[in-house]
Amino acid sequence: MVAIHLQPCHDCPGEVRRRAAHDALGDFAHWVLATVSEWARRSRERHQLSQLDSRMLADIGLTHTDREMLVGKPFWRE
Repeated sequence: MVAIHLQPCHDCPGEVRRRAAHDALGDFAHWVLATVSEWARRSRERHQLSQLDSRMLADIGLTHTDREMLVGKPFWRE
């Protein structure tokens, strides 16, 4: 989880405060986009894994049980 800490700066000019707030929001937006992208990648990979046959699973060293465990995970879990 990301925490954004904005420190009050009563003596700072308004532009400095606005820039700090803008930077914090930009960092948060970047984190949100990266997280959603990671979730989409996991979902896509798990779907692809679900399509593999026995031979392909053996090639990558997985069993049907391994596949079912991985495919059954929610997208937000590694």
